[in-house]
Amino acid sequence: MVTLEDFFTDNDDQSSVGETGKRQFTPQEFFAVLSQLRRCDGVHDILVELTPPKTTGRWPSAETIWIVTSLSRSELPRHLPEEFWEQFLPDDWLSFPRLDGCRTERLDIPDGMQAFGFWYH
Repeated sequence: MVTLEDFFTDNDDQSSVGETGKRQFTPQEFFAVLSQLRRCDGVHDILVELTPPKTTGRWPSAETIWIVTSLSRSELPRHLPEEFWEQFLPDDWLSFPRLDGCRTERLDIPDGMQAFGFWYH
């Protein structure tokens, strides 16, 4: 798990977040929207779960972006810019701890909050 800054700074790999055929956003556009979301009341932190790159010399990829928040799942999309709603929202939502048996690094979740994963595949 790394911070938004650790993952997105100097990242110019268009395929580093999810399937590029579905989304035409640059890493910097993802960073801007997620940074805006992180500044919202009720959002404690946003972290990126790394997946090793499929090709040597490429940027690691992120299939899951974890949002630690007191907001409900239905409230989160309301804090994203409208132009991003349809194509920015994840392919699926995960909860922490994951119920699908996949291992995930530990997340520190303050009392009264939960973590939702934006899963891009």
